Amino acid sequence: MTMAYELIHQKGVDAMDPDHAPAGVALRIEYSTFCQGWLPHLSAEDGERLLKFYGLTAEYDEYQPKQTDLFHCGACGAEVHSLTGARNVVCESCGHIIDIEGGAVPCLNCGAQLAFPVSINHLLCPYCNTDTKRV
Repeated sequence: MTMAYELIHQKGVDAMDPDHAPAGVALRIEYSTFCQGWLPHLSAEDGERLLKFYGLTAEYDEYQPKQTDLFHCGACGAEVHSLTGARNVVCESCGHIIDIEGGAVPCLNCGAQLAFPVSINHLLCPYCNTDTKRV
C-alpha cells in the first residue's frame, strides 16, 4: 500500500482530491479499513498487535445516526431522506436534484406528497400518473 500511495503522489493523482486531505491520510484510511475487516476474526491480543503494527490506536468514535426527514421524489416516487434543514438532495434512485426547501406538494388525485425536482414546476405523479403542478 505504501508503494501504491508513493506512485499516486508521483503521478499527481492525490492532488486531484477535492478535500485536499493532508499527506498520509489516505494511507491511514487504507490501514484502518484493512484492520477493521480483520479485527472481528482475531483474538484480542492479535487484534492489538495488528493495530500497533499499523500505528492505529483502536480508538474509534461510535457512529451516531442523524435524524432525517422523509420525502418522496416527484420524478420517480422513491423515498428520499435528507438532513433536517437541507435545501436540496439528490434522489439516489433517478439522480434528480430534489427541492426539499420548497416543501412537498400533494397530488390532487392520490394525495401523495411529492417533492419536486429543482427547476420543475409540472410533472406526472409517479404513483397515479396525474398531472401535478407546483404553484
